[in-house]
Amino acid sequence: MASVGGSNLAGIAQYNERLVLQLIRRAQSLTKADIARITHLSAQTASVIINRLLAEKLLCKQKPRHEVGKVGQPAIPISLNPSGAYSLGVKIGRRGLDAVLINFTGGILRRWVPLHKGT
Repeated sequence: MASVGGSNLAGIAQYNERLVLQLIRRAQSLTKADIARITHLSAQTASVIINRLLAEKLLCKQKPRHEVGKVGQPAIPISLNPSGAYSLGVKIGRRGLDAVLINFTGGILRRWVPLHKGT
């Protein structure tokens, strides 16, 4: 059996983190159990990743889902935190410059378009 070095383990952890973020982005909200099931990660691994992303404020918890006929604690959906990260997009052209500020869920917060292009 081949050994896995520390740097490879860190790479796997980053890969799994990105996998969870992409999955939540596509589905908009999922429970920890859903994430573990879909990604084929163990429940503990999924929980550790989700708790780390919650602590980093990249994810947020939604209101619990109460399902009829189910016992135990209600499932708590997890979603991306819109203010968890921001991105600035800039388009530089021959006649001007446009810029846009986007939140973590892809919502446009601000758009800058010059009043006079090509001056």
